[in-house]
Amino acid sequence: MIQLQNLTKIFVQKESQFTAVSDVSLNIHQGDVFGIIGFSGAGKSTLLRMINLLEHPHSGDIKIEGVSLLQLSKKQLLEQRKFIGMIFQHFNLLTNRTALENIELPLEFSGVPKSERHQRALECLKIVDLLDKKDAYPSQLSGGQKQRVAIARAIVTQPKILLCDEPTSAVDPQTKESILHYLSKINQQFDITIVIVTHEMQLVHKICNRVAVMEQGQVIEEFDLTQPIQQPVKSIISKLLLSDISTSLKEAS
Repeated sequence: MIQLQNLTKIFVQKESQFTAVSDVSLNIHQGDVFGIIGFSGAGKSTLLRMINLLEHPHSGDIKIEGVSLLQLSKKQLLEQRKFIGMIFQHFNLLTNRTALENIELPLEFSGVPKSERHQRALECLKIVDLLDKKDAYPSQLSGGQKQRVAIARAIVTQPKILLCDEPTSAVDPQTKESILHYLSKINQQFDITIVIVTHEMQLVHKICNRVAVMEQGQVIEEFDLTQPIQQPVKSIISKLLLSDISTSLKEAS
């Protein structure tokens, strides 16, 4: 469904330049919950933001269902982005809008009639179990509730793809479980392909079926977490991931 082909992204600063992503190719399938993991500065978020062209690559291509985003006109790209939701680390809710009004915002931008966007926002609030908070402002919500509103806002456009940039890093450990629950629910109920950037191993093995490990801007290995991992691992973070999975399996047994 998502094909990333030889993507490279270079940031130029005054007289120097930094290669954030270097020649990355990945295939992400329909219905995947695909994790992209690595230490800080590995290029994870930059790669994620290239999937919907919030960051433009210097070279390579991004194809969704066989269509190259780089070949689309500005108008066509805007249409394509309606099918790509995004959840950010720090919620990005408007403080002067209620939970319901924040969720309606993408539909408002798209010119959806008020009655329809109101109904769809209510349906999304129900999915994340926050109907009772529809009239609350962000200042009246906990961190976990804010992120659930952000999830509802991301799915109100009925996307095929949901991009998540460190979706649990700004909430407490107990709330992380709740966020994972709602992401899994959305993936299973609507067959939405989810791509998650994170450095949290627990999140990866609890929700992802496939994972790519990044280091210094490159994908150095990939794993199918639904199968026994027999290949020798190359990086410290891969060893941490496998150790965490092993510990969880022992605790479960």
